[in-house]
Amino acid sequence: MTRKINVKSTVYKLYLKKTVAIVLSILMSVIALPFNSSTAFAADGTNGTGEKSIVLDHSNVITYAQTVTGSSITYNGTEDTKVAFYSSDFVSECQKTVAGTFKSIKIPSLPNSSYGKLYIGYVSSSSYSSTVTAGTEYDATNIGKMSFVPYPGFYGTVDIPFYGYNTNGDIFEGTIKIAIAERKVDADTIKYTTYEEMPVDFKADDFNDECVDTTRDNINYVKFTLPPSSSGRLYVGYVSSSSYSSKVAEGTKYYENDLDNITFVPYQDYHGKVIISYIGYSNDGKSYTGEVEITVNQYDWDADPILYSTGSFTPLSFDSDDFADACDEANNEGLDYVKFTLPSSTYGILYYNYTSSTKYDSKVSASTKYYENDLDDVVFVPKSNYKGTFFISYTGYDDDGNSFTGIVKITVKEESAVADTINVSTKEDTVLYFDDDDFNDVCEDATNEELDYIKFTLPSSSYGKLYYNYSSPSSYSSLVSEGTKYYYDDSPSLSKVAFVPYKDYNGTVTVKYTGWNTEGVNFTGTVKITVTAVADSAASSYFNDVTSSYSWASASIDYLFEKGVVTGTGGNNYSPAQNMIRGDFMLMLYRALDLSASSKSNFSDVPAGSYYYTAIATAKALGIAKGYDDLFMPNAPITREDAMVLVARALKADGKTLTTGSISDLNNFKDKGSVSDYAVSSVATLVKAGIVTGSNSYLNPKSYVTRAEMAVILYRVLK
Repeated sequence: MTRKINVKSTVYKLYLKKTVAIVLSILMSVIALPFNSSTAFAADGTNGTGEKSIVLDHSNVITYAQTVTGSSITYNGTEDTKVAFYSSDFVSECQKTVAGTFKSIKIPSLPNSSYGKLYIGYVSSSSYSSTVTAGTEYDATNIGKMSFVPYPGFYGTVDIPFYGYNTNGDIFEGTIKIAIAERKVDADTIKYTTYEEMPVDFKADDFNDECVDTTRDNINYVKFTLPPSSSGRLYVGYVSSSSYSSKVAEGTKYYENDLDNITFVPYQDYHGKVIISYIGYSNDGKSYTGEVEITVNQYDWDADPILYSTGSFTPLSFDSDDFADACDEANNEGLDYVKFTLPSSTYGILYYNYTSSTKYDSKVSASTKYYENDLDDVVFVPKSNYKGTFFISYTGYDDDGNSFTGIVKITVKEESAVADTINVSTKEDTVLYFDDDDFNDVCEDATNEELDYIKFTLPSSSYGKLYYNYSSPSSYSSLVSEGTKYYYDDSPSLSKVAFVPYKDYNGTVTVKYTGWNTEGVNFTGTVKITVTAVADSAASSYFNDVTSSYSWASASIDYLFEKGVVTGTGGNNYSPAQNMIRGDFMLMLYRALDLSASSKSNFSDVPAGSYYYTAIATAKALGIAKGYDDLFMPNAPITREDAMVLVARALKADGKTLTTGSISDLNNFKDKGSVSDYAVSSVATLVKAGIVTGSNSYLNPKSYVTRAEMAVILYRVLK
């Protein structure tokens, strides 16, 4: 442990051999203090340019610890913007003055609070770790968190003295000079106008325009200085005072995509001008200053308010008589036309001649004149998650050209959305794949937003079951679960949900569901499935297991059987749901096209004498089957895309010319991206020729081909 007694002088030079009086003074100080063999003492003097400390340790060796005056550490800042300190500046100053390892600093006196304050961990005026206190040691870590925050409106120069210490006890002193520049706004002011208690939405395009004008580059993000809470608050994702994503925070970066979701909400009964400062940053890193000026007007209308109410999912039609009455009341004249101030999109949207979210003439424009005969076709559509009361202001003009002002006061009450019934049909014993676009359409009509996901209430199993990714009774991913979300644009996909009627059932099945739109608003709906009976003639005439449930394939199977292309699997059965193996598929293709070739060499994994040996050897000779490393894998199941490749090559080898397809021919299929590169041309060619049609907008290229599916493909090839 080392203890020091500091004795400062501005006159005397301190040399050990020169001044006995100083040495005696030191010794007397030593005598006056407690002593043990591990204690060392120090006395400080000044040589005119800096401090020196004499240190006496238990070995009676006197060493010197010095105090040196260094240069100023300078920071620049802007009015109303914090100035961060950097510990590296103090480490560097230590090295230049007393050398050694930097330890800490002390600030003996704080700046006048009218200039500003020093903080540790400052985020905002209500969020910081602590204020800096005079005389406290702050190490490099804390200096890195230290900042000076100017008093609002202050600009000028602030000098803050400090003492620095290295680990040897040497002291260096200096000044932190902070130059605060007057805030000058670089960009033009963004101006918004609203009325008491009416929120106003920011527009990202307004900020981007100012950024481009100022920096000649698009905006990246913005940092706001918050307005006084007595005037109002900034919110992100504002719906109502009890429903919003977050309050805007100082220091947070709000990117271009965020700015359309920022809303200023005036304080109750406040009116006047609010200035919100911000710093914008362009994509190339340039910064600039700007302001948002919001004028909050008092209500002062010529006509009494027009009062309407509706439900949160019910469009509201305006009544021209109400506006005519308001004009008569205000001006004692007939109404000519009206111009509206558009409401915040927080509440909803005004449309002209609205039928549905996808069918309307136009959105109402603030610059358009809506004549008396037009006003019955003006419709307000609430935002799906909004409930509350708001105002739409307007200016009306009478037949003499005189104007008057008024408001439409709309109360939106909470209600549950109910979607239109989805009506679909299938045949007895025939799978029905749901169309996700049907669900999205009814969602948009009911809630005015795109569908996110669906949860089903399962029907009675006596009618049938819902499956996910269904191919056959023995091939599907899972049964649909009531707790599972099936998404419109994600996985698990709604488009892969299928209803399979119970064997021989016919009649009507109702499947209830609850949906959620992309705004998180839920609605209820119903799928009404009509299952029609199928005459026995829809079944195969030759195979017992090709029942009416395979009505889509039975004619193809019977045709191929009659032509000798296919045979059964024994016991008058065809096994339509069984996956095809590669050898069997090649055999049936060989028979269907009556292929022949002189060469009989084969792949190494095709046994001589096997029933498909000749078919595969012929396909190899004709370049239809190419295999891999001299392997054909005849007993492996064949995927749909591989089957299509073999069919396309076989048709070409047989001299049947098809128009070559391209990737654009697959645009109607949602899984076109799943087709392997080597198969794209063949798949596209068969799609273009109508040989392959897919299922429910899906090609399912990686799924295995069943014997029933194979029969349909070969039938189309032959026909």
